[in-house]
Amino acid sequence: TQNLLLSLQTLINLSHLDLNFSSCQHPDNNTLQSLAQGIANLKNLSSLRLNFFQCPGIDGEGFTSLANALRNLTSLNTFELNLTQQSLKSGLPQFAGALSCLTNLSKLSLNFSQSHDLGDEEVQVLSETFTKLKHLNSLELNLRCCLQITDLGLNELASHLCTLQSLKKLGLNFFGCRNITLEGFDHLKANLARLKFLKETSLNFPSTQKLQQDSSDKSTCSLM
Repeated sequence: TQNLLLSLQTLINLSHLDLNFSSCQHPDNNTLQSLAQGIANLKNLSSLRLNFFQCPGIDGEGFTSLANALRNLTSLNTFELNLTQQSLKSGLPQFAGALSCLTNLSKLSLNFSQSHDLGDEEVQVLSETFTKLKHLNSLELNLRCCLQITDLGLNELASHLCTLQSLKKLGLNFFGCRNITLEGFDHLKANLARLKFLKETSLNFPSTQKLQQDSSDKSTCSLM
């Protein structure tokens, strides 16, 4: 697999790349390092979709390797990354920095669900990055069951999202984030109302009733 990923660097005219490793046990940090080397110089790549759903061998080290390669892919207009149930905190700043270089992005989808070390600080870093993507018209962010996220992180996201005036489609999944309250959810909705061109919105949060319950609710999380 690693040799195959390394060979991608020869495909200099490649415009679309879709790799699906969903639920595979073998991908690890070395896999992402090989992938990073393979794609780092694909200057013509306009669409990149990477699915590492439930790949337990990947952590912040591999995440950082991928980030270093992304910086060079400035022709990307579509980027989708599914990297769930991992420890990503250490690689998040580098990833956000790389993402901010992709100024031609129009569609972005990030699934970091059940990444238990992601909290308010990481949400703030991502939120600040989103504001640099001036051509973004579709954004999906899945932080389902990231239990450290509170209203503080959600408020940061809300205050930054309202500056994305080109946004037409938005999907947010914070289901299972027990420390988000009704107050934080209402603040988000008020800010989204300022997006004049937003046509399609999907908000997956605990129900209003559950948001009003004690945040000490110990219900378990499962991936959707």
